[in-house]
Amino acid sequence: MRTRIGYRVTADDSVRALPFSEEFYSRKPDVMASGRLVAMCEWPCMDLLRTRITPLECSLGVWQRMEHLAPIVIGAELVIEATCTLLRRRYSEWDVTVHDEAERVGAAQLGFVTVDQGEFESTRLRRKPSPAAVVLAEPATITR
Repeated sequence: MRTRIGYRVTADDSVRALPFSEEFYSRKPDVMASGRLVAMCEWPCMDLLRTRITPLECSLGVWQRMEHLAPIVIGAELVIEATCTLLRRRYSEWDVTVHDEAERVGAAQLGFVTVDQGEFESTRLRRKPSPAAVVLAEPATITR
């Protein structure tokens, strides 16, 4: 499986749009955030996987290896190419390249797993207890 999509980078993709701290929005150039680039790489893979799974299933990213090779300016026209390199039952791996008008600006290798969305949400998304709420067993007694 292989696909190619186009995307125009917007101000919402900027590192300055990240809501974390002043460091992100005042002390960085107005370029695409690396986290948004990861999302752009996942997008065509998930679109292709959607054609192979049931309406009750979804694909979830399980690992990423990302190279952000050059700055991506706001307004840049990106071409994102994704190729499936491994498809084994519910697991797939992908090679993705990202080019702007002038050069290759990103590359990624990604892994996805397909899950039953309802089952996943009912079993894996239950609220986990906070560490303070975990009751430990009685301390072990050491005898000499």
